[in-house]
Amino acid sequence: MTGSTVGTAWHLAERYGTRCFCKNGRAADLPVLDLEDPAKNARALIRDEWLRALHEDRCESIVLGCAGMSDLCRPLSDEIGAPVVDGVAVAVKLAESLATLSLRTSKLGYWATPPAKPECGLSSGPSR
Repeated sequence: MTGSTVGTAWHLAERYGTRCFCKNGRAADLPVLDLEDPAKNARALIRDEWLRALHEDRCESIVLGCAGMSDLCRPLSDEIGAPVVDGVAVAVKLAESLATLSLRTSKLGYWATPPAKPECGLSSGPSR
């Protein structure tokens, strides 16, 4: 995540009702492609930012704002001593659990199928 995306992350946390659970939003200011370039020292920069979040913000866990960091979750979680959550992995597991439980979107109220409407306009007449 770069500094320019921190505002978007806060907006989404507010929208999803999770902002009250967030201590801070931080960024290592690395373009995603730098994660693949060993010369950019991305792993160390990210680890250091996470450690600052734990110590300065008194965070107890890290939630990634970039799927490109997912391969860092396990090794850096072990290194910093706190859970690191990959939102993409969590979303996949949630979808899997809903499918396993055969849960579907409600078809009542707001989610009900809208009533049929009469066709009008060019597509409503007989075809020639």
